[in-house]
Order: sequence, then structure tokens, then C-alpha cells
Amino acid sequence: MFDDFIENYKENIINTLSELIKFNSVSDEINNTKENPFGETCTEVLNYTLEVAKNLGFKTQNIDNYCGYIEFRRRR
Repeated sequence: MFDDFIENYKENIINTLSELIKFNSVSDEINNTKENPFGETCTEVLNYTLEVAKNLGFKTQNIDNYCGYIEFRRRR
């Protein structure tokens, strides 16, 4: 089942990863703020990743731009 998923979404996966690695997601300790604790670009990459997961149907949560999680529940 997982192999089929990968094969069916291969191009989408490659395109998404290509967009993701364009971000300069190195912590910016000089320009951090309360809204962007690790810098604006780190917040952007966090939000991008969570948005991709949300669009795939996962439940996501951003925790004050410090971190986030993607919840997976196995269907029975």
C-alpha cells in the first residue's frame, strides 16, 4: 500500500521537496521576534510543511512558531 502511494504521488513528492529545500531554514538568532522565534524564514518553512500535510488530509498544529506536529491516524 505504501509503495503504491509513493509511486502514485512521486512527482508531487519531488516537487514538494524541491520547494521545501529552497528555504534557508537556518535559525536567525539576530532577527528573531516573539512571532518568529527562530527568524522569519524558519516560520515560513514550518508553515509550508504544515500546509502541505494539511492538504494531504493530516491534522496539523503549529505551536507558537516554535514547532509543529502532524497527526496521523491509521484508518481501519
